[in-house]
Amino acid sequence: MLWDYIDGVCTGTEKMLVQELIATDRVWQERYEQYMRLHSELQQSMETEQPSLRFTKNVMENIAASTIARPAKTYVNKWVVRSIAAFFIVTLGIVVIAAISSIAPGIDFSGDKSLLPAFVKNISFGQIFNGNTVMLSITVCAITGLIFLDTYRSRVKRLKG
Repeated sequence: MLWDYIDGVCTGTEKMLVQELIATDRVWQERYEQYMRLHSELQQSMETEQPSLRFTKNVMENIAASTIARPAKTYVNKWVVRSIAAFFIVTLGIVVIAAISSIAPGIDFSGDKSLLPAFVKNISFGQIFNGNTVMLSITVCAITGLIFLDTYRSRVKRLKG
């Protein structure tokens, strides 16, 4: 209450109470004198500094003089991206071929009008693509797709923000 009284932020009733306590109580008088000395010393030692009139202009000139670093064109090696894309295209192609062959097993691809190359006709997709292999491929593709989607969204958010 004494600091509020010295700073002049106390209410009217508090002000009257503090004035009465200072007038009647010796301890309150000593504390009031100590606080007033400290308050006056702090007021004298704390002079506010004013910036120069050209402060804002000087800061803006320094900012304009500095060069902005160019962003790197790419942070990912193009060879890595192309190899990953090729892997997924080949995997997707094999899955599509396996799906077609499992859907229509009665189709004879051995005629002259064969849709598949010769090396594909001799592959037994049933042995290669069992349930575990297909599920593993789908899981890897899904996880990688989610990672790429998250990376894309974070880049878009960073560019907007």
